[in-house]
Amino acid sequence: MTHLAFSALIALCVYRALPDRLIDGRAWLAKEIGAGKSRVPVLQVIRSALCFVLAYLGHHFLDIMARFTYHPPTSSWDDGSLQWAILNIAILTPLLLFWMIRRDRRYLWALFGGILVDLWDWGILRAFPGIFPAAILHTATWPLDVLFAPLPDFRHEPWAIWIEIALMVVLLLSWWRLEKRCPLPLAARGVKIIPLVIAIGGGIVLCTVLSLVLVPFYPW
Repeated sequence: MTHLAFSALIALCVYRALPDRLIDGRAWLAKEIGAGKSRVPVLQVIRSALCFVLAYLGHHFLDIMARFTYHPPTSSWDDGSLQWAILNIAILTPLLLFWMIRRDRRYLWALFGGILVDLWDWGILRAFPGIFPAAILHTATWPLDVLFAPLPDFRHEPWAIWIEIALMVVLLLSWWRLEKRCPLPLAARGVKIIPLVIAIGGGIVLCTVLSLVLVPFYPW
């Protein structure tokens, strides 16, 4: 849920930074690309691309911050980490994802970018073992991990689960309040089949390329 809330917050910030009024006097931003009902303005394409890229990078930032929360190597029923993992990943996250997309489909670009790393490392790569080392994209932040090494590490402290819950609540409330003050533009365009296929295909290509690049640096 943390990644989804952060991604949705990023989407609102992108739309606030690139409002519809930018089209005034900039004909190239109003120019539509695509075909048929999938035609979208260049401005919307730029927004969607920024949402995807920034949310993708935001995923790694939150993973670095995970050192301050309870993240043991394996979940256990005894300390409650397994129950929390099931509640968070299997129940709350899908419900929040569905609700956000139903609320406004333009969130999809940021949401997809925010969870792509987990889908690739914990989903696709585990389904095809031996192609790449497991969880290879999560190692992309190892240079920053070295910088954060001197800071406290609470990943093995059960009480630190409350830090994650507090962060999740803060992000969700921040997104909710910002959406109330600065909602997305009324015209909900740009989430059609063709652009969505391009986004998914582009995300897979991006992960494949990054996996190949990171293989020599993987901490075996």
